[in-house]
Amino acid sequence: MKAEDIITKAKIQVMTKSIFYTTLMLGLKHKISDNVPTAAVDGITIFYNRSFVEKLTIEECTGLIMHEVGHVAYQHINRRGDRHPKKWNMAGDYMINNTLIAEGYEIPFGGLVDDQYIGLSTDQIYNKLPDVKLIEYECDIIEGNDAETTSAINQQIIELVAKAKLKSNMLDGDGLIDDEITRTLLELIDPKLDWTIVLSNFMKDFSNTDYSFTRPNKRFFPEHYLPSRYSPSIKSLVVAIDTSGSVSQEEIREYLSEIDQLRKIFDIEKLTIIPCDDRIRNIINVKPYDNLLDLEIQGGSWTKTKPVLDYCNENNPVVLVYFTDLEVYDIPEEEQSYDIVWINTYDDRVAPIGRTININ
Repeated sequence: MKAEDIITKAKIQVMTKSIFYTTLMLGLKHKISDNVPTAAVDGITIFYNRSFVEKLTIEECTGLIMHEVGHVAYQHINRRGDRHPKKWNMAGDYMINNTLIAEGYEIPFGGLVDDQYIGLSTDQIYNKLPDVKLIEYECDIIEGNDAETTSAINQQIIELVAKAKLKSNMLDGDGLIDDEITRTLLELIDPKLDWTIVLSNFMKDFSNTDYSFTRPNKRFFPEHYLPSRYSPSIKSLVVAIDTSGSVSQEEIREYLSEIDQLRKIFDIEKLTIIPCDDRIRNIINVKPYDNLLDLEIQGGSWTKTKPVLDYCNENNPVVLVYFTDLEVYDIPEEEQSYDIVWINTYDDRVAPIGRTININ
């Protein structure tokens, strides 16, 4: 069979075995290339050598794809730091291959396997590896040399992880997802930095992206006159800001700045901002050219969420984004008719309903 056919059949095998790896695999590009001796990944694309792939069985190619996706899943591209590139690549290969074999997958002949590294993390294997083996080893991790490339890979992984919904049951029942991958990927879902990127990616779930013939799709024009997608929009967004005594004016200003960014990214038809502590202090219907940083936000009492939830139950927005330290005890257990994203500014607690992004 041709390499393309083998890869296609192997992809189908992956889709029958691991929901999580399938999500990551389908988010990556796949390209035949003579520039790699076997296969390689750069965090955005998996590259396959045609001659190498055409010597593989479907099962071996399935293991190969799982291996390359594994480098993305374990963040091997971005977690190396100042460690030796080849040695780090080898450590990742040992860890991934040992995991795949334990789960019953086949890997191509010559893949690094060693029982002494079973159960160890990539970092632990790296510390045990001798340097003498590095000369005869071909890397399969392609690393970018600039901050822009690294940032693009990080954002790509964050989007993939968000789509995989790691905070639900995706982590349960999949033997391939061990403690190391759980830890590294959940750090992307609940980052200590770049939480604004995660919020933007979550918001994409609530946006409508439509098609228009007024701007034909350039990929097919002029042979075919097909519509192109236009900007994502959110019909109705309510943003609640916790103005209790435990939230500082500096934090409130940061919230307003992030809300302004969301307004620029998404075409929000109706944006309502609600400052609230034990009661709603104001209902601000934002106009297109309002400067959010000029808004007067007052409060100072204790926190209640019920007033805002009652308002949303009456007005039915698409999504409620609630900036709060989650030091509140009146959040209901039942999901509401609208989606909620809690931006937790204090600790690692999670709200009983909706989605929670911890930023502090």
